Amino acid sequence: MLRYVTNWAFMNAADLVVTMAGYGTLLDAIRLRKRILVIPREGPSAEQRLRAEAFSRLGLVQVIRPEQFSPASDLAKAILDNLDAGPLTSVPLSMDGLTQAIHHMRSLLQPDTVQPRSRAVGITRCRRGDEADSSRLSSIICFR
Repeated sequence: MLRYVTNWAFMNAADLVVTMAGYGTLLDAIRLRKRILVIPREGPSAEQRLRAEAFSRLGLVQVIRPEQFSPASDLAKAILDNLDAGPLTSVPLSMDGLTQAIHHMRSLLQPDTVQPRSRAVGITRCRRGDEADSSRLSSIICFR
């Protein structure tokens, strides 16, 4: 058991990941198709609880609230049940968000609205004097 992991090799070797409901850790474990037992942090906001519940509804994690630790056998049972279930076989999430975002932005661009000889300066907020390639994307992609 490790308190903190910065190397995917450790998570990849695990049969079960027991974690709080941090966004990055959950997505890393899901990407590796690991069983995940989540113990969301109770505060200072409801962020982890809400994320854990959403991922639980998708069948990606099992959530145990800290108040469920008594008796300790409940936690041990959850760990054993997850280990007996084996690895995830499918993940009902699309993990290619960057590719989808680029495709969506390209579909919004109209070829007749791009000014000749202009070049994209990257994804940024438009500054005064920059020309936006489309009114729908004026705060996203600018040309100079």
